[in-house]
Amino acid sequence: MPVTDLLLQLSEIAVAFAGFSGVVAALGRSIEWDEKARFRFQNLLVISVSAVFLALLPLALSTFNIASERGWMISLCVMVVFALGFFVLRAPIARRLTGVGDRVTFFTGLMFLIGLSTVVALQVLGVAGVLARSAVYVAGIVVLLFLSALQFAVLSLGAMGND
Repeated sequence: MPVTDLLLQLSEIAVAFAGFSGVVAALGRSIEWDEKARFRFQNLLVISVSAVFLALLPLALSTFNIASERGWMISLCVMVVFALGFFVLRAPIARRLTGVGDRVTFFTGLMFLIGLSTVVALQVLGVAGVLARSAVYVAGIVVLLFLSALQFAVLSLGAMGND
């Protein structure tokens, strides 16, 4: 399968996650959303919308006749900036929200730390030319979609009273 087709499919998946955030909001309408739920909802939306943007970025760059290798380098760098920026902005809030014995928030925080570190490491390996740029870029989007799915699952369980 060509990388462009895969990126389009990943963008469709990311759009679906963003759409599912509406389902979560509807499920949670009958309950008062605490700060953790709002934080998870924001994470779900930001990651989903960013995954759509990132999946379409290489395709958009190619329409401007940017050489393929240069387009991948730009895309890889943009993903690194996103992952590092997301971590720097969201980690202090996550740390503040994690209480003693709060396994769910601790686990999701740990998954975000591992996931975002993996995204950055993969993209750096792509920039350095150690791994195929298109492959690590796609892998980075898949990791972001995993993190989005994790937030969706935790929010859904919380909205149904199983958190």
